[in-house]
Amino acid sequence: MQARDVTQQTHALIDHIYAAIFGETSWQVFMEESRALLPNGQTVLVRHDQGSGTGAFALAGGLDQETVRRYNREYYALNPWTDHALARPLRQVMQADEMLPRAQLLRTQFYHEYLRPQDVVTGLGVTLSRDRERHFFFSIVGADADAAHINDAKRAIAALVPHLSRAFEPRRVPSPVGGPSSGTLRVDGRLKIVAADPD
Repeated sequence: MQARDVTQQTHALIDHIYAAIFGETSWQVFMEESRALLPNGQTVLVRHDQGSGTGAFALAGGLDQETVRRYNREYYALNPWTDHALARPLRQVMQADEMLPRAQLLRTQFYHEYLRPQDVVTGLGVTLSRDRERHFFFSIVGADADAAHINDAKRAIAALVPHLSRAFEPRRVPSPVGGPSSGTLRVDGRLKIVAADPD
């Protein structure tokens, strides 16, 4: 993967994020396109609820529905990366091997039953937001890759982090008019209103 290709790919992925934010396309497009950052890439947005200690894939790219259901039902609890993801610095992209040595991963039930059949052995992840109630992660996992490829993907994801964080952070903005509710306007590139909330 050449540096110029990574730069172009990163810009395209940022465009997909904003297209999804503004309703021009679905989030699934971003999830599918970002898979190309790693060989055999599979992307997930994961929600972890602090109170129950449970988590689930909110969105996934490259995974069939049965695999998503299996993860949400049983393998989330076995994922050895989860505890590390809960503790890693906010918005810092980390490779799976930085959180858990590969040799330890290869000894786990999670690897043998869930990852290995999918030809997945490593990945990159970032915690986009966290509060007392929940954590929200973006991760891409895939087949093994050389250090240069991993580092290119890591830089690309780091460039996406501010945009993904903006898209998924909880909205706590007070109404600019001081009332109990506020509306939203959507405008196009010429500042023409294309949608408005009824309030």
